[in-house]
Amino acid sequence: MKRFLLNILIFAGAIVAPLLLIDVGLGKNPDSAVNEWPVKYELLKDTPQPRIIFIGGSSHTMGLDSHRIEDSLHVNVVNAALGGATGLKYLTEGPAQYFKDGDIIVNCMEYNSFSGDRYWGGGDDDLFLMVNRSFEDIKLLDEKQKKSYVSGYFINIRNRLQEIGKEISPYAVYNKHSFNDRGDKTLHWGYPSKYSGAPSLINKPLNVEAVKHFANTIHELRKTKTVILLPGNCGRTYFKDNEGYIRQCIAALEAEGISLQCDPLQHVQDDDCVFDFPMHFNKKGVDLNTAEVIRDLKALMPPKE
Repeated sequence: MKRFLLNILIFAGAIVAPLLLIDVGLGKNPDSAVNEWPVKYELLKDTPQPRIIFIGGSSHTMGLDSHRIEDSLHVNVVNAALGGATGLKYLTEGPAQYFKDGDIIVNCMEYNSFSGDRYWGGGDDDLFLMVNRSFEDIKLLDEKQKKSYVSGYFINIRNRLQEIGKEISPYAVYNKHSFNDRGDKTLHWGYPSKYSGAPSLINKPLNVEAVKHFANTIHELRKTKTVILLPGNCGRTYFKDNEGYIRQCIAALEAEGISLQCDPLQHVQDDDCVFDFPMHFNKKGVDLNTAEVIRDLKALMPPKE
């Protein structure tokens, strides 16, 4: 029996060890945008109240001008969002560790957050990469996220093996240096738009379990904090192509007592406002979207004491 167990350990080691060596040998990219995650945690720790905190995916990092929001509303702003493929569960629960009573939490809904297993970070390596930057967050992961984390490791190995020998692109829109001091991505404001208007369909079904979990999280946060849910900012073609799914998503949230707090069409911009992906805005789109968010927040924020 002992020999059998020893053989199993040797076999497992023969598989795992090369992968670990590959991981160590290739190393972490110090310029990767995921390295901004601990920086955002520090912003949450250090930014004084009163404050507005944006949570969610890249539609926030590439759709807002936090300095302009601060100047208009006279409230400190932290853009604590990052990549939506990480999963909205972690993108909410990670920053929530640093929320304070009285904070104003804002999410501009990325409708695809509830498609398939995306809510738990399934299908990509983003959750693996993000948690590795703040490894104490491993305690936040449920069983679905742990599966996404493990599969993300192997996806990451595959991706990095494919990058060996390739020249690193100077196109820096998606690296750590593209963020400003509030957590917005601003470097792409100086680049020409790359969006072609090609269809980008949400091709996985709405996950009702994910909607229910998110709704429960919001109900709990609202016991001590102001939580404002705004429609997702996106391009017009994307909204039109996915309107059936989007309406289904909104209805599912409403069934759980969660409503978007203004008309979804108010945050849909013409395609010439899109940078490279339907939820990433160029400078024109950022300016328009930021103005709309300021308008909404003025109407929805609690009055100052």
